[in-house]
This record gives sequence, C-alpha cells and structure tokens, in this order.
Amino acid sequence: MATPAEKLAESLAELQKLQNDRGIAIIKADDLSRTHKERLTDNGFIFEVIKGWYISRYPDEKEGDTTSWYVSFWNFIASYIDSRFDKEWCLSPEQSLSLHSGNTTVPKQLLIRSPKASNNRINLTHGCSVFDSKVEIPSVNDRIEIGGVQAYSLISGLIAVSTDFFIRHPIDARTCLAMVKDASQILSILLEG
Repeated sequence: MATPAEKLAESLAELQKLQNDRGIAIIKADDLSRTHKERLTDNGFIFEVIKGWYISRYPDEKEGDTTSWYVSFWNFIASYIDSRFDKEWCLSPEQSLSLHSGNTTVPKQLLIRSPKASNNRINLTHGCSVFDSKVEIPSVNDRIEIGGVQAYSLISGLIAVSTDFFIRHPIDARTCLAMVKDASQILSILLEG
C-alpha cells in the first residue's frame, strides 16, 4: 500500500505534466482527477480561483498571499475566457491599450466583450472580478492576441477608446500614441466612418 508521501508524489507528477504542457498551470476541473485535486489542494500546491478552476502555487504561501494569483492572472484569464467564448471575445478598448503600453497591472474588474456573453459579473479571488458584456467585438483584423489575451489592435483601440482614458491613464495613452508610426494609419480608418 502506498504511503501518503507516495500518493502526494503521484499527484505532483500529474501537476508537473500539466505545467510542462502549458508552462504555468491553470487547471480546469477536468484536467485532474478528484483525488489528485484534493491532495494538491490539501497540501497547498493548488487553490481554487472559482468553481472548477485552479491555479498552482507554492505550498509555503501563507493564507491570503496574492503572489501566485497576480503572477497567473493573465494566463488564467486567457484560459478561462477562451473556454467560455473560444476566440470570440476581447478586452475593452481601455484595457487593451493598457496592455499595449506594457501596463500589466491586474485590474479589480476586467471588462470582457463578446457576442456570446451574458452581461454577467464573475467574482474571482482576492477581490478581482470579470464582467462580460454582450457587445459586438472588432473584426479579426482589428484584434490582436497579447500573451493569449484577445485585445483590440493598437489603432482600433485608440479609435474606440473613450476620451476619459486619456485623462485617467495619461502615461498609457501617451505610450500608445507614441507607438503609432504613421498618422495615416488612424486617419484612413477615421475617414471611413
């Protein structure tokens, strides 16, 4: 009969397979058996973000420590939202431009757009949430993938963003404007309507 340490080692081997396949382990309930999930959760190697979705963490993290969450946030969002909407979603123009500018700060509420959405707020861990809006998204040509996250392209984001973004996030806005190599890129789209 296997010892508890051998059973935990077996569960850790399953977790390692997921980490090797995906880089960082964002675990959907179906990815591991119930037994492995319970062992890994009880020993602090994974924790549940929302029902049926887990992320890996160091077992010596204290309760309430946010390090694993903030490191995994964007990978978690990409996996979770892709599982719900396939690739038919994108961030709001404001949050898209923040990513374009290199600002990967985790927002308290992430705004997702998708024609498949249900205008629903999903509470995550550590006071974060996702709000999915049932809104049309830009065409494939006007979207870009940034680290697995669907976002407005730089030009379409600058056109779609509200003026409030330039006031509330001046550094992100200036960074994005500086990335535009030729004003005709924006002008041609604006002239089309």
